[in-house]
Amino acid sequence: MMRQIKVLSSTQNFKVIHSEATTWGQLKEVLSEFGNLDQMNVVVKETRNSLQVPEAVLPEGDFTLYLSPKQIKAGGNYNPRAVQILNDLKTEISEAIDKVIESVEDGDYDHLPTAASSEKKEVITDEDLKALASLKGL
Repeated sequence: MMRQIKVLSSTQNFKVIHSEATTWGQLKEVLSEFGNLDQMNVVVKETRNSLQVPEAVLPEGDFTLYLSPKQIKAGGNYNPRAVQILNDLKTEISEAIDKVIESVEDGDYDHLPTAASSEKKEVITDEDLKALASLKGL
């Protein structure tokens, strides 16, 4: 069964492929352009399952894969609080994008978030800003 697989990589752009693969090993061959997938975390968005072994069974129907490096090449000192802030922001952005995509796919354009929203939410505290400023020094 041919299905649509959306691939979102932190090292490359978004790409949509079509495949009949039923296992991670089969699909992995098609995704060689994304680099060495053995050195990447591969997660199925819909199930939050990590794909690691070639025999791992893929979900039925269309799905989305998130690819990210297992290790960051840059070394040196880092601020664990800043890393947590960035991870939290990444999660919030990902969830917001998912909501927009779902609204568009459902044809529900009236409920899309707008930049002029009257609701304001403090996302970054003063402490967070200090931690982010320390990142600039790295």
